[in-house]
Parts: sequence; C-alpha cells; structure tokens
Amino acid sequence: MATGGWRIVHAFNKLNDATIPAQTPIPLKDMVLDSMSGNFIYSAIDLTDGFYQI
Repeated sequence: MATGGWRIVHAFNKLNDATIPAQTPIPLKDMVLDSMSGNFIYSAIDLTDGFYQI
C-alpha cells in the first residue's frame, strides 16, 4: 500500500558479493530417508524461535 511518504531502502550488493555461498548441496530426499532407515530414535525441534530455544 503506497502512502506517498519516505521509506528507507538499502542496496546490499557489496555484502552479497562478499558472501561465500554454501559448498554443500542439499541432500536428496531418498538419501535422507535411506540414512534414517533402521534407526529407533528420532527427534524434532521447532526452530520458529530457535535462536532463543537452543
């Protein structure tokens, strides 16, 4: 919704150029399921506010 007022914007081009991309690919679903098969204990964590929970 445009109000016609001022808004703060910032170009993060230099930060994006300095950021090193992750070197590990996302594992395939089949590989994850295969690695989980045969295990008896599974756990889950809610990371909605994970910064404060861990």
